[in-house]
Formats: sequence, C-alpha cells, structure tokens
Amino acid sequence: MKRLKISYFNFSVILSLLIILSIYSSDIMAISHEGQVKEKLTLEEAEEIIDIFLNNPTAENFQIIKETIYPILSKDDPENISLVNKLLFYCVLEKERSWIIEYEIFTGNRYVALFARKLLDFSDGAITKTLLEIFGELIRINPELFLTIFREDINKPFLEWAVTCSVFTFGTKTYKKYERYNLIKRIEALKSVTDPELMRVRDYCIRILENEL
Repeated sequence: MKRLKISYFNFSVILSLLIILSIYSSDIMAISHEGQVKEKLTLEEAEEIIDIFLNNPTAENFQIIKETIYPILSKDDPENISLVNKLLFYCVLEKERSWIIEYEIFTGNRYVALFARKLLDFSDGAITKTLLEIFGELIRINPELFLTIFREDINKPFLEWAVTCSVFTFGTKTYKKYERYNLIKRIEALKSVTDPELMRVRDYCIRILENEL
C-alpha cells in the first residue's frame, strides 16, 4: 500500500508539471547560447541582443543576430511594422548606436557592415539617408569591404544610391565645390580593388560614378 501511494504521488506531481509547462512554455526562454528563439521577441529583448552585438561584434554574436533579429525584420506582417520601425530608429538614429555602427564599419568590421546592409532593406526616410551616407563614405575608406557588402546588389536601387550618395547638401557651395572631387576619389578607390570576384560589381559602380561626372 505504501508503494502505491508513492506512485500515485509521483504521477500527480508529473501531471501538474506538464500542465504548468503547457501554459508557460512560450515564456520560459527568449534566447539561449545556441541561438534558440521563442516565436516572437519583445522590443526590449531585441534591443538587448543588438546591444550585445554592437558592443562585441564577433562572428558568434553576428550569428545570433541572424538567428534572432533577421527573422523579425519584415514589414509583410502589419503587426510587425511598428516593432521593425522602432528597431531601425534604435539602431540608426539614436546617436550612441549610430556612432558605433559608423565606427565599426569604417574600421572594417564586416559583421556590422552586413547588419547595416540588412537594415537598409527595411528602412526609409532619414534612416535610409543615414545608412547610405555611411556606405557612400566607406567607398573611399575601404572600397573592398563596400563591394563585398553590395556584391549581390547589381541593378538594385540601393546600390546606385549608396555609390552616389553625397555627404554634402545638394545645391550648396560646398556641394558644388567638392562633390565632383569626391566622386573622382571614389572611382580611384574602386579601381584599386583587384579581387576577381569583385570585378563585376566594381565596374558597375565605376560606370555609375562616371555617369555622374
């Protein structure tokens, strides 16, 4: 009889645990080291993941970004648009993170550059302009990284906009004085790239710039 009571007790405990798990399983874990994700991240969780990446933009942390942030970067779902817009603002227009992204890209961090390129697909307005200006300046700083990031974007509007995007305000004296020089220097920088795998996108970008002169 004593043994039967123990078995019944264990069964009751297990049944109770299963009921609890079925109710709360979706909230148990947001992200693990292996990159396991619950169905939807909250804005706070997404911001935390992005901050971890920007503070330490390694291959491992970029993989976590791809597994957690990339899936929610979609405007096809009306319920998701607000979240995406808030994340774009958080990453690009808030100065602290904008400066980190710009610094890391200009110092050659491929992972941050790839992340910024991904954000470009879902951006508009001031966010698009900010990202395009960063990539435009990157041409003269690190033309090989620029071409690597945009190598699959031939004939896409974003590539042409990035290649020609000016840091000077259109129509101003500064623009008229320096923009032609800036475009020439971008062409020279692109011509310095000799990687055979980048020749097609390189020549495409050079033609765009030459047409602007």
